[in-house]
Amino acid sequence: MEDKRQRVQSILVKKEWSIDDRNFILKTLEEDRNLVQEISREFFSDSIENSQDLLTRIESDRILNDINKEIGKVGQKEKVFGIRNLTVAASLLLLVTLGFFTRKYWSPLLLSERTLSVSTQLGEIKNLELADGSSVWLNGGSKLVYPEKFRGGTRLVSLEGEAFFEVKSNVSKPFVIESGDITTTVVGTAFNVRSYKEDSISAVAVASGIVKVGLNGNEGNQIKINPDEEVVYNKNMGTLFMSNGYSQSQINWKDREFKYSAIPLGLVLKDLQRSFNVEIIPGENIKNCKIFADFRGDELNDMLEVLKSLVNAKILQKENGSYRMIGLDEGC
Repeated sequence: MEDKRQRVQSILVKKEWSIDDRNFILKTLEEDRNLVQEISREFFSDSIENSQDLLTRIESDRILNDINKEIGKVGQKEKVFGIRNLTVAASLLLLVTLGFFTRKYWSPLLLSERTLSVSTQLGEIKNLELADGSSVWLNGGSKLVYPEKFRGGTRLVSLEGEAFFEVKSNVSKPFVIESGDITTTVVGTAFNVRSYKEDSISAVAVASGIVKVGLNGNEGNQIKINPDEEVVYNKNMGTLFMSNGYSQSQINWKDREFKYSAIPLGLVLKDLQRSFNVEIIPGENIKNCKIFADFRGDELNDMLEVLKSLVNAKILQKENGSYRMIGLDEGC
């Protein structure tokens, strides 16, 4: 219970809620709305008299009426509103009439749409179109969470893994991608986001337009990226910086094109693992060798042969189909 309490507390003080935050509060409201009420009371009761943002009684009554109208429509619009949302609405109603939620806290919940999720297996690429007309290519071993329709002031999605985005321009409604510890904000552009949980780094590379990348909770201090530039986030150090080793493969993987310029062999092999769904393990003495290569639609074995020659290595294939690349002598 203490872990859940701490997370609810941390979410309630945020200025902006992520998709995961919203879903966690919705789930908690359904399972234990008394806990959310209690925490809300602790956080906001001291400032009720002085806060300009707190809902007035008129506003609370208006929201109450709106919720009641939706509840009354459930027989006609059950597929749209749903039993789950009725439970949430009833819970929210208790919170709103208490006067503890400001606009910024209740609006993400009231405006929430049905959340969709698409995942890919290793070696698989999926292309999908979002409600705003934006296109997304999802790389192997990835997951995209997004609303059925975009409402509110932003177009917010959540990514685990890697995806290439072609975002429809909408100056008044920025497109925001949450991926681990970083947030990427755009208006309309084409770019790639890589954020696999198992990797020590995340990266954003731009094909066209301008992209802003910042750490979660510190979006005011963002790095602006132009075409053919890349920003890297080092998870171990917690730092965000411009990369000198921009990799065109960050853009062209969806077309099975891999271009590398001074990229460590270990990262190159991870690309191939995810694209061909096969394990490829480099030896310790060659995994940091810098690779300069350009592959266009090549077969995996052909690519491995080229890489082997570049780092002075041999390749062993195991019975389970996996590969091991062993450096000869001192390797590269």
